[in-house]
Amino acid sequence: MIRQVASIAASVAFLLPAASTPARASDTTPERIDDYNVTLTVEPGGRLHVAERIRYTFAPGRERHGIERRIPERVRYDGRHDRVLRLSGFRVAGPPGPAGALAGHEDDGTEKLRIGDPHRTVTGTQTYAIDYDVDRALTRDASGILLTWNAIGTDWNVPITRADVTVRSPVPILGVTCAAGAEHDTAPCARATSAGTGPALRATFAATALPDHAGLTVRVGLPRGSVPVSPPRLLALTEPFAVTRFTTVGIGTAAGLLLIAAWWFLPHRRRGRARGDGGPPDGPRVPPGPAALALNGPGAERPALAATLVDLAVRGHIRLEAYRPTREEKLIRAIRGDAAEEDLLDVERRFLDMVFRTHRTASVHMLWTHAPLRPMSESLERALVELGWYRRSQRAQAAQGTAAAWSAGIVGVLLFVLSFAASSFAGAGWVSLTALVLVPALAVMGRYAVPRRAAGARAEAAADAWRTTVMEGPPRDDVTALSRTFPYALAFGRAHAWPEALAPSALRGELDWFTVVEHGRGRRRRRERETEQTVAPWINSLGAAWPRHRPLRGTAGRTGRSSGRGGSTDSYPLGSAGGGGGMSVGDGGGGGGGGSW
Repeated sequence: MIRQVASIAASVAFLLPAASTPARASDTTPERIDDYNVTLTVEPGGRLHVAERIRYTFAPGRERHGIERRIPERVRYDGRHDRVLRLSGFRVAGPPGPAGALAGHEDDGTEKLRIGDPHRTVTGTQTYAIDYDVDRALTRDASGILLTWNAIGTDWNVPITRADVTVRSPVPILGVTCAAGAEHDTAPCARATSAGTGPALRATFAATALPDHAGLTVRVGLPRGSVPVSPPRLLALTEPFAVTRFTTVGIGTAAGLLLIAAWWFLPHRRRGRARGDGGPPDGPRVPPGPAALALNGPGAERPALAATLVDLAVRGHIRLEAYRPTREEKLIRAIRGDAAEEDLLDVERRFLDMVFRTHRTASVHMLWTHAPLRPMSESLERALVELGWYRRSQRAQAAQGTAAAWSAGIVGVLLFVLSFAASSFAGAGWVSLTALVLVPALAVMGRYAVPRRAAGARAEAAADAWRTTVMEGPPRDDVTALSRTFPYALAFGRAHAWPEALAPSALRGELDWFTVVEHGRGRRRRRERETEQTVAPWINSLGAAWPRHRPLRGTAGRTGRSSGRGGSTDSYPLGSAGGGGGMSVGDGGGGGGGGSW
C-alpha cells in the first residue's frame, strides 16, 4: 500500500512540471496583429471607401479594453505643402457587446479612434472592423489618375504577421506598385497583382512578417478622365524653418527694406566732395558752429554755441565787454551790435533772439547757466538741414532709426511665434531671423550714420581745412586773422593758446569786438598789471569751460566721418502632389497606426 501511494506521488510530481510549462509559455506570448486586411474601393464619383479588418491578439496577463487607431488627415504632399484629406462616415465594430468607439480629432490633424469598452477588458484574439470614406484621395499626374495609399501605417507599435490590401476600381487598373518596410523604405512588397474584368477590376497586395513601426503603401494607376478627381487641398507646412514661398518673399522683402533704409540713412555722395588744402577756404563761409557739429557729431554742441557767440561778435553783431564788478569777480557781458543782419543765417538770428530775448545786454556767465540751452542745441542741429548739408537732423535720424529697429524687432518676434502656431506662416522662421538681424543694423545706421548730402561733404571739407589751420596754432602779428580764426579754434576745441595771443591786442584796444572796462581804485600801474593778468582768463571764459584735450578724429582731407563724440567732453544738459517618380513607405494618404489601450 505504501509503495502504491509513493508511486502515485512520484507520477504526479513528474507530470506537474510538464503541465505548467505551456502555461508559462503562453504568459510570454507577444501582443501582435495576426491579420490586417484592408479593402480600398474607388467609387464612380471619385470618393474612396476604406474598410479595415484587424485580427488582434492581446498578450495574456495584461488588461486591455481594445485597440486604438490613429488616421492622419494631413499627409506630406511635397517639400512645401501638406495635403489635407477629408475623412468622414466612421463606422466601427468590435468583439461581441458594445463597441464603445470613441472618436476624436487631434491637434496635429489626426483622427483618433478608440474601439472598446472602458468598463470591460478583453484578452486573446479579437477582430475589429473600421470603415470610413475619404474625399480628394485621388490625384493626377502626366500618365493619368493615381491612388497612392498608405494602407498600413508605420505608427503601429506591434508586429503584423500578415497584411493584405485589395483595391477595387470601377475602371481598368493600368498599373500597380507597392513598398513595404520602415518609413521611406522602397523595398517592394511580397505581392502586387491586378486581375479581373468589368466592374470587379481589382488589385491585390500582400506583405508578411512586418515588425513594429513597419508599413505597406500601395499605388494603382487609372485611365485619364475615367473618374472625377478634385484638386488636392494643400496647406503650407507649419515647419518654422522650411523653405517655402513665404520664406523667399519674406527674405526678399527684408532685403529690399534694408536697401531702402541704407538709402534713407546713409550719406549721399553723388557729386563727390572736395578735399581741404590745409588752409582756410576762400569760398563761401562755413559757420563755425555748424562746422563743429558736422565734423564732431552730437556732443559738440557746447563748443559750437561758444564758437557761434564769438563769431557773431567778430562780425559785429555782438560786442563783448569784460569788467570786474568786484575785486574777485571777472565777468563778460554781451551787447547787441548794430551790424546789418543781411548776412545772418537763420540759426544765427535764432541765436541772437535767444541771447537777447529780454534786454540788449546779457551776461555771458548767465548765458551758459540760465539760457535755454536745449533749444539752442536743437537750432544748431536744424541748421545743418537748413544749410542743405544734411537731409535731416541727427536727432531726428536717431529717432527714426530707433523706431525702425523696434518695428523690425516686433515683426520678427511676431513672425517667429506665428511660424510655430499657424501653417500659413510655414517658413516664417527664416524671415523672423532676418527681421531680427535688421534690428541692430537699423539702430546703428540711425545712431551713427550721417544723412549727408553732397553739399554737406563739401562743407565738411572746408571745415576740415579750418580745423587743420587751428591745429597749427594762432597766427602771429595779424590781429584780423587772429580774430577770424578764434571762433573755429573754439569750435574744434583747440583754443588753449588763443587767450594769451589775444590778450595784448585786447589791452591795446585793437579788438573792436572785445573790450576791457576797468573798474576799481588804486594806483594806475597796479590796475594795468591786474588787468593784464586777467585778460587771458576773461577770454578763456568765453567758452564757458574749455574741453579737455583729446585727439581729433581724422586729418585734413579725410573722406569719412566717424560717429563718436569729439571736440568737447563737456556738453549742454540735453536729457536723455501626391504621386509621380519613385514611391516609398509612407507616401500618399492613409497611414497612422495604433495599438492597444
